[in-house]
Amino acid sequence: MKLKTFQVKDFRSVNDSGVIEVAEKTALLGRNESGKTTLLKVLQSLNPADRSDLPTFGLARHYPRDRKRSSFSDSIIILETDWELTDEERKKIGELWPRGKTAKTFNASRAYKPKRYGDFSDAEPLEEWAKSLALKRHDLGIVAAKAGASVDHAALSGAFAAIEAECSKLQADLAAASDPTASAGTATGAVAALKAALKDTPFAAESEAPLSEIEAIVSNAATDRAKEIEAIHWAFSVMPKFVYLDEFETVPGHHDINGYLDRGAGKGDKATPDDRLFNKLLKVSELDANELKTALATNNHEERNLLTNRAEEQVTATLRKLWKDRDVRVELAVDERHFDVNVSDVETRAKVPLDERSRGFRWYFSFFITFAADTDRGDKSNAILLLDEPGLFLHATAQESLLRFFEELPNQIIYTTHSPFMISAKGKDLGSVRTVNLAEKVGTTVTNNPTGDANTLFPLQAALGYDLTQTMFIGAKSVVVEGVTDYWYISSVADYLRDSSRCALDSDVVITPAGGAQKVPYMVALLTAQNLQVALLLDSEQEAERTRKELLETKLIRSDGVVLVADTFPAGTRKEADIEDVIDENVFMDLVREAFAKELAGKAFKYNAAIPRIVKRMEDAFDQLGMKFNKTRIARLFLAKMGTDPAKMLAGGADARFEELLRRMQKAVEKVSKAEPFR
Repeated sequence: MKLKTFQVKDFRSVNDSGVIEVAEKTALLGRNESGKTTLLKVLQSLNPADRSDLPTFGLARHYPRDRKRSSFSDSIIILETDWELTDEERKKIGELWPRGKTAKTFNASRAYKPKRYGDFSDAEPLEEWAKSLALKRHDLGIVAAKAGASVDHAALSGAFAAIEAECSKLQADLAAASDPTASAGTATGAVAALKAALKDTPFAAESEAPLSEIEAIVSNAATDRAKEIEAIHWAFSVMPKFVYLDEFETVPGHHDINGYLDRGAGKGDKATPDDRLFNKLLKVSELDANELKTALATNNHEERNLLTNRAEEQVTATLRKLWKDRDVRVELAVDERHFDVNVSDVETRAKVPLDERSRGFRWYFSFFITFAADTDRGDKSNAILLLDEPGLFLHATAQESLLRFFEELPNQIIYTTHSPFMISAKGKDLGSVRTVNLAEKVGTTVTNNPTGDANTLFPLQAALGYDLTQTMFIGAKSVVVEGVTDYWYISSVADYLRDSSRCALDSDVVITPAGGAQKVPYMVALLTAQNLQVALLLDSEQEAERTRKELLETKLIRSDGVVLVADTFPAGTRKEADIEDVIDENVFMDLVREAFAKELAGKAFKYNAAIPRIVKRMEDAFDQLGMKFNKTRIARLFLAKMGTDPAKMLAGGADARFEELLRRMQKAVEKVSKAEPFR
């Protein structure tokens, strides 16, 4: 059974959430206080894993406060869900309830009071039975007409009349899709009476077929509601349990065994939240608090140690499948009345109490314990995980690992988040993001296609941007350039030269813009941290030289992995050069005049040829006119004209200079790819 949709109504900030479509892994994306937690808590209340009864909700805490008190009723439906049935489940329901053989969907809901309701909306309609009954009544009527014409038997005539009257009532109930139990009950006697009256008549055989079919319809109708209820109860019995975990519910590392037992061993009204979590820890550890207490009381230290050592091995082995940030070991210490959880790092062997570990690790540990306890140590796929802000305190890479772990689980997962690293930007996964919005008049609503204000959508925007960066600008072979204009010039010329069978960068080399010279060290550090070998192209000027020196000193890059733009020109002819200087000066000036035609119209435009770099010349010339030069505008125009007239853009020897630059970049990439990592 899989959850397909759910809808929350009339609960706290939710007037009507709208129908929320549920995928295998569904992310509810929204701002703080938008109602995400409310949606999960109401959904959990339909079939909670951590309790056998249903929670009760009430007027004071849960009914929307903008409603009149007199409008409240504990029979108000707050949750409606649709579940897709498996083939085996459909077969079983058909066996329990004849009309249920066509059912594919189970509809389940609950009210403020702890009561659930269920039905199968696509079961065979009662109207179909009404049509079948009408046909069989017609066939039986033909037999009655023959009997009335040839047999003078008052009892037989009365029996025919009685069954006609009773079947008429039943047919009316069936046609109206109302409960046919009462009318079918009275029709049962009429069927039996007619069968008895026909027993020794010539018409017994002729009436057998229609009467048997009428009898079957009457019998099914008489028990229809009871069998439907039986099928509904069975459907609830196999419905997946909802396992809920929020960011603030963490398993404590220190427990008082006697106090835990005195308060009901994690059950009942006296049990604290910590008791319930300790109960789950014991379940996963396959330990019994009473057994530990007895072992302590009898000084049976050997048995106690054997039990706890076995538990340590089991918990550690399972936890390592989830926590992959570092290799850890769980150790359980039991003294006279206390149960303590310690965690040691295998490499350092430093034993640290669980309560003193990072918040991220404690959340991971608590998630593992809750998940394992409520799903039979993780082997039970018949559970739906409801996670409220999972991994909030985890590092970004650990959040990505958590997402990958989610993908490995067979369970459906619904989780809330506002972290971009908890959103997968892959095509199929992106389709499972639901946005949660809160507005003053309409309350909390959920959209199945991402919509909302800028703050709501920001994590999604960040996730898409991060994914774009990963796929477009990061590869096993990367050349970092200073800015996006460098990327435009180099990528467009490299494509042209490659298509012309001239020397160029290999197609698998990714050009990565850093977003400015100041950001180059950060981009290089980011890529090398991902174990990528990186080459670097820098302009030839003072700031770029400082960047090169810094990167070499910190061993983030090798000297033979750095290419300077000035190296493109004959030795000694250029000390300073930007990528724009590779373009012929006349071509570049034509681009400037075209790009700024409107701004330069009627102005005396002159520039100082003694300034070594053409971009600096333009900035100085525009400054003399009280204007600002924008080199991005030139790069865009160059990019457009490379598609229509590349020969002109690469005139004046620019093609050869670019070819030399690309050759040097390719050589740098090959050298860093073969080099040993820094140690």
